[in-house]
Amino acid sequence: MTAFEPLVDQVGPDVVVVVGDVNSTLACAIVAAKSGLCSRTWRLDYAAGTGPCPRRSNRVVTDRLSDYLFAPSADAVANLRAEGHRPEQIELVGNVMVDTLLANRSRAAEGDTLSRLGLHPGEYGLVTLHRPANVDDPAVLATLLLALTK
Repeated sequence: MTAFEPLVDQVGPDVVVVVGDVNSTLACAIVAAKSGLCSRTWRLDYAAGTGPCPRRSNRVVTDRLSDYLFAPSADAVANLRAEGHRPEQIELVGNVMVDTLLANRSRAAEGDTLSRLGLHPGEYGLVTLHRPANVDDPAVLATLLLALTK
């Protein structure tokens, strides 16, 4: 994958054909899907309504390889069922990120982090910009940072 992805980025092919069933076949198929070469609608980022979403490709492949699927929400369960997963594979467990936040909220509020950083409630914001679409292109990142300063 590490050798093929830069080549795909450089050449920009319209189509990639992968043959066989060896590890490199899967690796090249994943690179092609992440690069937007797969035309299936499941690759679209439905939340934003735009373009390819490599994380969705990762999830679909991971789900297909998994015996058990722990879903964060009822709509995630419905999506898994619509993708053909068996009901006995799927368990609605809740959102681990929200659960972690709620479990640690009071502990965070009691800490001295704000005072150590010279911050006061209502005078700061916390933002995560970890998605590749937001941080890999310096122009996009600059636009986001500029928007945050307004």
